[in-house]
Amino acid sequence: MASLRATAKVNVVHNPLNRRYVVEVRDYAREVTLGYEPLEAIAVAAKMLGVAAQYESGEVLDAVNELVDSMEGGSNE
Repeated sequence: MASLRATAKVNVVHNPLNRRYVVEVRDYAREVTLGYEPLEAIAVAAKMLGVAAQYESGEVLDAVNELVDSMEGGSNE
C-alpha cells in the first residue's frame, strides 16, 4: 500500500496593514511559500481535495505533481 507524507501546511494570515486575509501554502519539500487571495485559495483547496480523492485510486502522484505545477503558477508573497 502506498503512503502519502504531508509536506505542506496551509495557514490563513491577516495583514493588519491592509486589513486583508491571505492564505499561505507552505511547501516544506520545496522550501517555498505561496500566497493566495481568499478566492484563489478556495480553488487551491478544491484541488487538494481532488488529490485526496485520487489517492485511493493510485493516481495520487500525478495529482500532486499537477497541483504543485498549478500552485507554482500562482502569486508569490
